[in-house]
Amino acid sequence: MIERLRSLAAPARALVMIVPIVVIGLAWVLGAAPSSAPDEDSHYVRMVGLSSGDVTGDDVPPDAPIPWMTEATAAQRERINREAGVYRIADADLPAQPCNKFQPHRPFVCPPPVADPGHRATSYHAKSLPTAYIVPAMLSRLGSGSARMYLGRLGFLLQACALLWIAFVASDPVLRRSLWASGCAVVAVTPLVVYQFGVLSLSGAEAAAVMAFGASLWRAVTSGARRWRWAASLLCALAILVRDTGFVIVPLVGVVIVLASPGLVGRLRKAGAGRVVPLAVLPVAALAASMWWRSRYQMTLPVTIDALTDTFTLRQFARLAYDSVGRVGWLDTYLHPLGVAVWFAAAAPLVVGAMWSSGRAIRLGVGFLAAWVVFNTLLTAALSPSGFGNGARYSLPILSAGLLSVGLVASDALPTPSRRRLVRVAVAIVAAVHAVVVLTAARRSALGQDGLDLSLSGALWTPPVGWPVVLVLGAVGSAGLAATAWLVQVDTHSPPPPR
Repeated sequence: MIERLRSLAAPARALVMIVPIVVIGLAWVLGAAPSSAPDEDSHYVRMVGLSSGDVTGDDVPPDAPIPWMTEATAAQRERINREAGVYRIADADLPAQPCNKFQPHRPFVCPPPVADPGHRATSYHAKSLPTAYIVPAMLSRLGSGSARMYLGRLGFLLQACALLWIAFVASDPVLRRSLWASGCAVVAVTPLVVYQFGVLSLSGAEAAAVMAFGASLWRAVTSGARRWRWAASLLCALAILVRDTGFVIVPLVGVVIVLASPGLVGRLRKAGAGRVVPLAVLPVAALAASMWWRSRYQMTLPVTIDALTDTFTLRQFARLAYDSVGRVGWLDTYLHPLGVAVWFAAAAPLVVGAMWSSGRAIRLGVGFLAAWVVFNTLLTAALSPSGFGNGARYSLPILSAGLLSVGLVASDALPTPSRRRLVRVAVAIVAAVHAVVVLTAARRSALGQDGLDLSLSGALWTPPVGWPVVLVLGAVGSAGLAATAWLVQVDTHSPPPPR
């Protein structure tokens, strides 16, 4: 059976790697309490409003109170309300109240939502780019009531996994021959990334889009194939339009990958402007559309010198690293510290080993690390005076694209037998953490407790399919993810094919 898997075509091999991620994502789709994800109630209102043809909703008065920021300044209220919109939604379709969002020690036991006069609900993401909401909005029309949230989550999961599938297809020439590459691909899909695939979140969609763009750009640079050049151009445009931060993240990721590609300048010169310039049309058009949208709705985050200098501390960077991997909810809803430590203990040797195997991988890894730290620092500085919350999750696309790219570049150096064992053990541990995260979140939503006790008896909240189904999905998906890193290998001992 393993040999049959290894003989599959590239799209099918990529599908083998995607299926476990979809299964874990389904555990989050069904098992995460309604509206418990970051701003999920706000994303839900935007999605439902968009499904009825209302793109941005009605304007919100600048001085309107912010429910979760009772002590907000006038400037903070004005900025947040400028990006908000009011939609008319049927009572049955109102989002659940996120009663335990800021208190993870409480179980999810929420009162029914109450409609404003005229069935109005507010989304604080009404002025965000609408691209990532289109598929979930269409899918949500198939249900009503609470089913609309689950259908919307499924839409976000499917579109993210479709983009990730493209990333794996683009990476196939090395994923099937190098454990460095396939191991880093599994690590790149962190527990936080899969969690955000399975809930209403723009961060997961952006991470998947940027990974697809980064992998296709690498394939275009290394192979020179015309279809991958155009795929990279199209995915670059899409990644820019998925989220408002795309106009910064996408060029940053592209520059790092291009700088790590040997001989690129010579190949571009040989190709000539007639072949290169058309490829830039889509990204430039997407960038212009994104900037026009931002200017139309005055979506700005001023960075002050004082706020910027305050973030340059070792403690702040440690917190950013912790948040970027360990967060499974909002603010205080973190993965247990032991789970974070285990994930880092397994992932770090794998990634460092891949980087150490190749000079280009070292340059690429350091470049992405620097970009991740700088972006986190600048964004945190921009958000701090606005009272917007921790911005660490917004840098996920940089981290995920970086981890995947390091494996791609390091693929020319085949691991020794001892290092192959290291990769396999690391991948198994990293995959197991996904199941632990699902279980931890289940106990918090059901009982308001931490711990790894499999018993959820006496649950105060139960998902529509029951907790056993959710936990089985998490365990099966985790086991599948642990196996995929070497199931798709053709021959880890063979030299890389000529380029």
